[in-house]
Amino acid sequence: MSDELTLWEFYEKHGPKLEVTFVENRITVDGIQIATWHSDYSAPKFHAVNISKAMKMLEEYELSEEEKSSLMELMAGYCMMLDDARLIGYGETEIEAINDLANKSF
Repeated sequence: MSDELTLWEFYEKHGPKLEVTFVENRITVDGIQIATWHSDYSAPKFHAVNISKAMKMLEEYELSEEEKSSLMELMAGYCMMLDDARLIGYGETEIEAINDLANKSF
């Protein structure tokens, strides 16, 4: 087992001592909705998710309103599924994450 903590494990361990801010943006490119977020405590710092495909893939699940409207809530419950489906891009900048996503899922 790896000694590396996931973002959520890190936050659970250190969260009360930290002021963690997640910044989320949503854009639409050629009719495809993309949500991005970043955190200084994440490596790489930026993530981009193909929301259009993610919502279609997760139609059979009973997503909460929070999961439908907040990328962080969606990632908290379904990040492994989204990553396995190649619907998440990663990068050190927002554009790198979007480009990585475009190379995987468009």
